[in-house]
Amino acid sequence: MVPVFSGGRAALARYGLLPALLVLGLFPKIAFADGGPAADIFEKFVSPAVRNLSVEAKAVSEPETALAGESFRIRVAVTIPQGWHIYSLRLEGGDSRLATRIDLRLDAFPPVTEWEESAPVLAMDGVSQKILKTHSGSAEFFQTRRAPEDLAPGEYPVSGFVEYSACDNKVCALPKRSSFKTRVKVKGRG
Repeated sequence: MVPVFSGGRAALARYGLLPALLVLGLFPKIAFADGGPAADIFEKFVSPAVRNLSVEAKAVSEPETALAGESFRIRVAVTIPQGWHIYSLRLEGGDSRLATRIDLRLDAFPPVTEWEESAPVLAMDGVSQKILKTHSGSAEFFQTRRAPEDLAPGEYPVSGFVEYSACDNKVCALPKRSSFKTRVKVKGRG
């Protein structure tokens, strides 16, 4: 089965669709890693509505200005297309590969808390056939960070992404990332 991965479309033509689907079913994480050949094959069979699905992410700092030595919160709000859902940050008893993940590039400000989220809804997920925690319509994710005492006053860029799997109870889109940017203003004490 390895030639399916290394040969891409040529291997699909040589070995046929059934072995490719078998490999995709047994090894989805390997098959779709970094948008490799298996992801290209999968995309051919997915409708444009699924392929073009995206979740919008926006971030803000609360408060907008943080004092050196004090904590502030980064809040990321996501908008999910109607009829679709994404999964909670924590999926007990579920496939952790479906869990939403937040990656924040904000090295100057150490985290005080883990990422938290608005209340997810327990729902029967038609794709996994399990009851899982999901978000529909919109969701918020937030984390408390600390501005170090010795940090120079100024504006600091914040960037990151939300990595999610969006599903509609029949099909899931390939995992995607939605980027966000904001700024944190730091004011010195005194």
